[in-house]
Amino acid sequence: MLFRIIILSIFFLPPFWGSNVLAADTEKIFEEAANYTVKINARIQDAFIEDEPGSTEGAGFVVDIDRGWIITNAHIVGWSPSKVTVTFIDGSTAKARKIYVDPSTHRDIAVLAINKNSAPDDLVAAPLDCDQWPATGHPVGAYGHPYGFEYTGTQGIISGISEEDSSLLVDAAINPGNSGGPLLSLDTGKVVGINTSSVDDEYDQNTNFSDPIFFSCDILDLLRDGIDPSPPKFPVMFLGQSLIVAKNNLSKEALDLKPDDEIMGVKGYDGSIYNLSDLFYALRGNYENFTLIIRRGDNEIEIPGHLQPEPLVIDRKGIKFSGILIGRGPIFDNSEIIKAEKLPVIHKVAPGSLAEENGFQADNIILAVDGRQYTNLQILYDYLDKRLKEKQSVTFKMVTKSSSDWAFFDYGKSELEIENLEMISAR
Repeated sequence: MLFRIIILSIFFLPPFWGSNVLAADTEKIFEEAANYTVKINARIQDAFIEDEPGSTEGAGFVVDIDRGWIITNAHIVGWSPSKVTVTFIDGSTAKARKIYVDPSTHRDIAVLAINKNSAPDDLVAAPLDCDQWPATGHPVGAYGHPYGFEYTGTQGIISGISEEDSSLLVDAAINPGNSGGPLLSLDTGKVVGINTSSVDDEYDQNTNFSDPIFFSCDILDLLRDGIDPSPPKFPVMFLGQSLIVAKNNLSKEALDLKPDDEIMGVKGYDGSIYNLSDLFYALRGNYENFTLIIRRGDNEIEIPGHLQPEPLVIDRKGIKFSGILIGRGPIFDNSEIIKAEKLPVIHKVAPGSLAEENGFQADNIILAVDGRQYTNLQILYDYLDKRLKEKQSVTFKMVTKSSSDWAFFDYGKSELEIENLEMISAR
C-alpha cells in the first residue's frame, strides 16, 4: 500500500521542473528586452487638436540598427510639433526626429530616427514576429517603464482580438509608461505587439490593448523601400462597425461604391478584412491602383479604385496668432455637408487669450477671412502678416457644430487683432 501511494504521488505532483524552465526562459526574454527597449520623453508646446501642451513619457524599442529607427506609440510623441529625447538603459541620451506618425484615426504607431553614432555600442534591434498573430491564450509579457519603474515587465495572456480595429486584448498590465514598449511572446521571445493603452474604468479588471506588430512590419518595409505608408484618404461612411456602405463621398472615378455595398476583400490580398483597420492595412502602399471585392445585392463583383494617401503628419503646418492655432483638419463628421475638407480649422484657443475674449472656439471651421476663402495655409499666413504690418484687425466667418436641438451648425463672425504671428511645422 505504501508503495502504491508513493507511485501515485510521483505522477500527481505538480511539474515543478517545468515551471522552473518556463521561469528561466521568461527571465531571459525580459533580460534581452532591456537591450533594445528605450525610454522616450516628448515635449509639446504648440498642440494641434489631437494633443495637449506638456510633456509625456513612454517606451519604445529599436527596430533597425543601421537606420537608427525606433518604434513607439504616436500618442507618446504626438501629432504636433514635439521635441523628442531617447534614453538608453546605460543612461545615455539621443535626440530623435519623427520620420512617420500614423494618422490619429488609424494605428497608434510612430517611427523615430536617431543618429546611430549616438547610441550605445551594445544596442540591438528587437526580434519582430511579422508572420503570425498570437492566438487567444498565448503567454505574453509587457515591457516598459510603468509609473517610472524603468525596465520592468508584467505577464499575462492574449485575451482576444478587438473587432473594432484588430488590436490585441491582453491581461498583462499596461500602465502609463508602458505605452510604446514591446509586447513579447513568452514562447518565442519575439515582439508581437506595441503596448498601447488600458480600459479607464473603475470596474475594469485588467483589460489592456496592444497594437499588433504585424501592422508595423508593413509600415517599416514600405519606409525602407521609400514608399509612403500612409493609409488612403477614404471618406466613406459605413453602417456601424460593419463594412456595409452608408454613403460614399468619393467620385465614381475614384471608387464606385454604392449604398448597401459590402466590402469583402482586396484582390490579391490573402488576409481577412473585418474592419476599416484591416482594409487600410491591405491598401497601404497600394492605394493608386487596386481592386475591391464587394457584395452588391446577391452578386459578388470587383470594382477598381484610385485613391490618394492621407497627408503626412510630419508635413503638417499650422498658423499661430492671438492665442489661436489653426491648421488643416480633422473636422467634424458631417463636414461633407458643408464641403469644408480643405478649409482651415481652429485647433486650439489659449485660455485668457485675445481670441478667447472674442469668442473663438476650438473646432470652428474658418469659412472666410475678410470675405475671402482660403484653402492654402501659406497664402493665409501671408495675408495675416500683411494685416499685422498694417495694424488692421481681421474678420473671420466661421461655422461649428450646433449645441441646439433645431440646427446642425452655428454660423458667426468675429473680429480679431493679429499679434504674435508664427508659422509652425510638425517636423
